[in-house]
Amino acid sequence: MHVKCKLLLPLVAAAFSSFLLPAHGQTSVASTRIRHATACMLKVLGSAPGVSDAKVGEDTKTGTARPYVQYHATERYPGGHLVRFMLFQQNKSSLWFMAGMSGQVRPSGSIDTHVTDYVTHQWELNCGVSANVLFN
Repeated sequence: MHVKCKLLLPLVAAAFSSFLLPAHGQTSVASTRIRHATACMLKVLGSAPGVSDAKVGEDTKTGTARPYVQYHATERYPGGHLVRFMLFQQNKSSLWFMAGMSGQVRPSGSIDTHVTDYVTHQWELNCGVSANVLFN
């Protein structure tokens, strides 16, 4: 499994999101870098097996625009389920996206992330971004 960390999403997100997210009014260089990265991520999703309905957007629920890339994956559920990776951290050299997943544990106890494992690996190789999944 290509999952990099297993933590409780609500605790981590609440504790760290306020200082890891980009500041409001980020520079045009940062904005351009994020746009290029999310366009690349979307392109990868367009050719990834098990992916449908891919899109890029911005979540403004917290009052700060947070870019995201989302898709439906054929993991666990026959019709697929929605996976949303939101920009969680950025610095001069890297962008880090994070998604939270719940209810993905199979009866055998293993977690079905075969599509997401493939996608995050391709994002690292082709787009230069890190993408992690947290399970709750």
